[in-house]
Amino acid sequence: FFFFSSRRRHTRCREVSWARRCVQETVSTQSTWDIRSMKEEGRKEKQQKKPKKDNNKEVTRDFTLNLHKRLHKIQFKKRGKRAVREILKFAKKQMWVKDVRMDTELNHFLWKNGIRHMPNKVRVRTVSYTHLT
Repeated sequence: FFFFSSRRRHTRCREVSWARRCVQETVSTQSTWDIRSMKEEGRKEKQQKKPKKDNNKEVTRDFTLNLHKRLHKIQFKKRGKRAVREILKFAKKQMWVKDVRMDTELNHFLWKNGIRHMPNKVRVRTVSYTHLT
Protein backbone atom coordinates (compact mmCIF):
# COMPACT_ATOMS: atom_id res chain seq x y z
CA PHE A 1 0.00 0.00 0.00
CA PHE A 2 2.79 2.43 0.86
CA PHE A 3 4.56 1.78 -2.45
CA PHE A 4 1.36 2.53 -4.36
CA SER A 5 0.79 5.85 -2.56
CA SER A 6 4.37 7.00 -3.15
CA ARG A 7 4.10 6.27 -6.90
CA ARG A 8 0.92 8.35 -7.11
CA ARG A 9 2.67 11.23 -5.42
CA HIS A 10 5.53 11.15 -7.96
CA THR A 11 3.15 11.15 -10.91
CA ARG A 12 1.35 14.13 -9.36
CA CYS A 13 4.68 15.97 -9.09
CA ARG A 14 5.36 15.32 -12.78
CA GLU A 15 1.94 16.71 -13.71
CA VAL A 16 2.49 19.84 -11.64
CA SER A 17 5.96 20.45 -13.05
CA TRP A 18 4.60 20.03 -16.60
CA ALA A 19 1.85 22.55 -15.85
CA ARG A 20 4.40 25.02 -14.45
CA ARG A 21 6.54 24.68 -17.57
CA CYS A 22 3.52 25.43 -19.74
CA VAL A 23 2.71 28.54 -17.71
CA GLN A 24 6.33 29.74 -17.85
CA GLU A 25 6.41 29.31 -21.62
CA THR A 26 3.22 31.34 -22.10
CA VAL A 27 4.52 34.12 -19.84
CA SER A 28 7.87 34.32 -21.62
CA THR A 29 6.21 34.52 -25.07
CA GLN A 30 4.29 37.71 -24.16
CA SER A 31 5.76 40.79 -25.78
CA THR A 32 7.18 43.59 -23.70
CA TRP A 33 4.47 45.91 -25.01
CA ASP A 34 1.73 43.74 -23.46
CA ILE A 35 3.49 43.81 -20.09
CA ARG A 36 3.84 47.62 -20.26
CA SER A 37 0.15 48.05 -21.03
CA MET A 38 -0.74 45.77 -18.12
CA LYS A 39 1.38 47.94 -15.78
CA GLU A 40 -0.32 51.12 -17.00
CA GLU A 41 -3.77 49.60 -16.39
CA GLY A 42 -2.71 48.73 -12.86
CA ARG A 43 -1.60 52.34 -12.25
CA LYS A 44 -4.94 53.67 -13.46
CA GLU A 45 -6.79 51.36 -11.07
CA LYS A 46 -4.66 52.54 -8.15
CA GLN A 47 -5.32 56.22 -8.95
CA GLN A 48 -9.07 55.85 -8.42
CA LYS A 49 -10.04 57.38 -5.08
CA LYS A 50 -11.27 55.12 -2.32
CA PRO A 51 -14.26 56.18 -0.21
CA LYS A 52 -13.32 57.80 3.10
CA LYS A 53 -13.54 55.65 6.20
CA ASP A 54 -15.84 56.61 9.04
CA ASN A 55 -13.65 57.62 11.99
CA ASN A 56 -16.42 57.33 14.60
CA LYS A 57 -17.11 53.63 14.74
CA GLU A 58 -17.38 50.96 17.34
CA VAL A 59 -16.08 47.42 17.09
CA THR A 60 -18.03 44.78 19.04
CA ARG A 61 -16.87 41.23 19.73
CA ASP A 62 -18.21 38.45 21.94
CA PHE A 63 -15.95 36.11 23.88
CA THR A 64 -16.36 33.27 26.35
CA LEU A 65 -13.73 33.40 29.06
CA ASN A 66 -12.82 30.29 30.99
CA LEU A 67 -12.22 31.73 34.45
CA HIS A 68 -11.84 28.26 35.94
CA LYS A 69 -8.43 27.76 34.35
CA ARG A 70 -7.37 31.33 35.13
CA LEU A 71 -8.25 31.00 38.83
CA HIS A 72 -6.79 27.52 39.29
CA LYS A 73 -4.52 27.33 42.39
CA ILE A 74 -5.44 30.89 43.45
CA GLN A 75 -6.18 31.56 47.11
CA PHE A 76 -9.88 31.75 47.95
CA LYS A 77 -9.69 35.27 49.34
CA LYS A 78 -7.93 36.54 46.21
CA ARG A 79 -10.12 34.93 43.54
CA GLY A 80 -12.60 37.79 43.11
CA LYS A 81 -10.00 40.45 42.53
CA ARG A 82 -8.00 38.14 40.25
CA ALA A 83 -11.08 37.33 38.13
CA VAL A 84 -11.70 41.03 37.50
CA ARG A 85 -8.03 41.55 36.65
CA GLU A 86 -7.98 38.58 34.24
CA ILE A 87 -11.06 39.86 32.37
CA LEU A 88 -9.54 43.33 31.99
CA LYS A 89 -6.23 41.86 30.87
CA PHE A 90 -7.99 39.70 28.28
CA ALA A 91 -9.95 42.68 26.94
CA LYS A 92 -6.79 44.76 26.61
CA LYS A 93 -5.07 41.99 24.70
CA GLN A 94 -7.97 41.29 22.33
CA MET A 95 -9.01 44.86 21.54
CA TRP A 96 -5.51 46.41 21.48
CA VAL A 97 -6.41 49.30 23.78
CA LYS A 98 -5.00 50.62 27.05
CA ASP A 99 -8.15 52.11 28.58
CA VAL A 100 -10.53 49.27 29.52
CA ARG A 101 -13.67 49.69 31.63
CA MET A 102 -15.94 46.99 32.97
CA ASP A 103 -19.71 47.26 33.06
CA THR A 104 -21.45 47.18 36.44
CA GLU A 105 -23.67 44.25 35.37
CA LEU A 106 -20.61 42.12 34.69
CA ASN A 107 -19.14 43.16 38.03
CA HIS A 108 -22.35 42.17 39.87
CA PHE A 109 -22.42 38.85 38.00
CA LEU A 110 -18.87 38.06 39.08
CA TRP A 111 -19.32 38.98 42.73
CA LYS A 112 -22.85 37.61 43.32
CA ASN A 113 -21.57 34.36 44.93
CA GLY A 114 -18.92 36.04 47.05
CA ILE A 115 -15.17 36.38 46.83
CA ARG A 116 -14.45 32.64 46.76
CA HIS A 117 -16.99 31.21 44.32
CA MET A 118 -16.46 32.83 40.95
CA PRO A 119 -18.36 31.53 37.90
CA ASN A 120 -16.41 29.01 35.83
CA LYS A 121 -17.18 30.65 32.49
CA VAL A 122 -18.20 34.17 31.60
CA ARG A 123 -19.64 35.44 28.32
CA VAL A 124 -18.15 38.88 27.65
CA ARG A 125 -19.01 41.47 24.99
CA THR A 126 -16.16 43.88 24.29
CA VAL A 127 -16.83 47.21 22.59
CA SER A 128 -14.07 49.48 21.32
CA TYR A 129 -14.96 53.10 20.62
CA THR A 130 -12.84 55.27 18.33
CA HIS A 131 -13.43 59.02 18.25
CA LEU A 132 -10.72 60.65 16.15
CA THR A 133 -12.51 63.87 15.18
